[in-house]
Amino acid sequence: MEAAVRNVRQQYQKLKNTHDEHEFLQDHKYIHLDLLELQELLIKAGYLQPDEQVVNQDVKIGSLGMEAASEVFYNMVMNFYPDTLSP
Repeated sequence: MEAAVRNVRQQYQKLKNTHDEHEFLQDHKYIHLDLLELQELLIKAGYLQPDEQVVNQDVKIGSLGMEAASEVFYNMVMNFYPDTLSP
């Protein structure tokens, strides 16, 4: 079981590294949102901790928890429901 958890974390690390290295992946909003959703699912499954800052030495997770949720929320509002924003 430990090897499976380590493998999932390593695969996530590879995805995060690739996302961080390539600008076209960072600019693609759906890939970015899917990566945030994957983070959320890994946290719910217990593979990552919400307060964890580093998966491995070279990979910083970035925003987790409420920061990621608020980013997804505001992105959705801006793209799909812009009339709900107050002036």
